[in-house]
Amino acid sequence: MFRPISLACLLALGACENSSSSIVFDVRIVDAAGGNPALGTDIDTLNITLQQGTADAEVFAFPVVDGLFDVGVFLDSLVASTGLRAELTGPTSLWFGAPPRFIPTELLLPMTVVVGEPNTCGRIDGLRLGTSRQALGTSLYETFAFVAGGSEADPQVEFVDLLSQEPGTFDVELDPLGATQVADIGDGQVLVVSAQAGPFIFDLSNPDDRATPVALHAGAGLASALASVAGKGAYVIGGDDDGTPTDVISIVGLDGTVEERTLSTPRLGAAAVAVGDSVLVVGGDAAGSAEVISPSGIATTIDGFADGVREFALLLTDDGATALLVGGLDASAEVRSNTWLFADCPDPCTPSAGPDWLNPRAGAITPTGSALIVGGEGSRLVERVDFVSGSASISTMAELELPRSQPGAIELESGVLIVLAGNDGAGPRDDVEYCFPAALNPL
Repeated sequence: MFRPISLACLLALGACENSSSSIVFDVRIVDAAGGNPALGTDIDTLNITLQQGTADAEVFAFPVVDGLFDVGVFLDSLVASTGLRAELTGPTSLWFGAPPRFIPTELLLPMTVVVGEPNTCGRIDGLRLGTSRQALGTSLYETFAFVAGGSEADPQVEFVDLLSQEPGTFDVELDPLGATQVADIGDGQVLVVSAQAGPFIFDLSNPDDRATPVALHAGAGLASALASVAGKGAYVIGGDDDGTPTDVISIVGLDGTVEERTLSTPRLGAAAVAVGDSVLVVGGDAAGSAEVISPSGIATTIDGFADGVREFALLLTDDGATALLVGGLDASAEVRSNTWLFADCPDPCTPSAGPDWLNPRAGAITPTGSALIVGGEGSRLVERVDFVSGSASISTMAELELPRSQPGAIELESGVLIVLAGNDGAGPRDDVEYCFPAALNPL
């Protein structure tokens, strides 16, 4: 059995709680199966990159001998936001991984950093959700993956601790949700909209008052587009009001209050994404028009854009200035393969033809704030949209171990992707996969 890396805080660095002892945090570095990735390989070096608070990142290199390592890294602070990267290298080997940023004093369990080879995915051994799910909502809060709905069975909501790789439940009773989508409001509050229950705000930061009902406009639901704007709240755009598209926008503010605004045209099944402090909305109407919702809630049509029928498409962006419209269903319920690029958003948000989507499929999703296309009906693909110099390209980042239609997914700031549940073709699943990019984003 290999030995853990220890993150140690020493008195000499001025971050220990008392003058007589240091505090040691054990960190396991494992592959998706829970084993030692260095055994039986030519891995000879472990690189640990640490970055705390506003300080520069530091890289610490340690030898790996016969697949074993036992090292210590000193922390300057126990209370600073801490980023960590682990990289195992050898002449022909490379494995890496990264947890979400964490506060050392808030570590309740030993940390487990899952590593993988570039452009690969792996199911996490022993990690199971409380029930099988598809069409679920997911959100990242601090070091936890929040999971909502996607099933009528309890638990309706749960979480995965992304530091310990352990699931957990909330002490809350909720009506069955079924298919669900979520949007971050801010400060640990998540808007939850589902097929079977009324909308509510779930507060991840307040254990004494978790779920609060919220009144949205008539027709708000799964046919609405949801978007999150930092510092503003969650937008619920259009929807299905007894079979009729609606032109209403509900903006759920940071204080939980709701303001209503009006779209330029009614929309059902539109796509939306935050572009800076505004929201780009495309499709969901017969003309296939597009518009931008300003910070004040004023909707302005993008002149000359008419794409035709496209419902339940994906809008992806990596910088909030450029977005790509992908997929969606045409008037014959076929998945569209042509894409549109919107540049220089939010104003003027100029559209132009994008690259063909060579693997069009229903049931694919994109994580909030991500440029990844994940899964789909009968699909194991994870694709990446790269935006370069006013253009975009779509390429395969990795392949999941199993097909997953309508999974949940969270992309960490490191570029590591976490894919939860989804339908593999035989039914909903309850397991979790980690996927690794070609390289981690630097600290």
